[in-house]
Amino acid sequence: MSESSIVVATGSECAAAQGKFWEYHDLIYGESYSFDPSVYDYDLILEFATDLDLRLQEFESCMLDGEGFAKVQASHMNAVSLGVDSTPTLRVNDKWVNSYDALNAAIDLEISESSDSIRN
Repeated sequence: MSESSIVVATGSECAAAQGKFWEYHDLIYGESYSFDPSVYDYDLILEFATDLDLRLQEFESCMLDGEGFAKVQASHMNAVSLGVDSTPTLRVNDKWVNSYDALNAAIDLEISESSDSIRN
């Protein structure tokens, strides 16, 4: 995970702790901000917290004391243990897919195999 991804993910955990995960999500993925992860740094995440009227001292404490990061790290380690190495990654039955083309191919294969088993 890149440093900016960790900062964004940690911010989401800290916003969630104050009941504002989805509002934070909407700011991160809203049209007014770039999808370039390098633009997301600690200062911008604090701006988001301010925009969301989060309790800043509590938010900063969560960001800096490791509470939010610990949740992000645990989630990341769980993903790695499952073989997930990129986002987005989805599972279609027994197949991991991480691109639109791979998703379409996996779905088409499952439909084909299902059709074959119905006919037999």
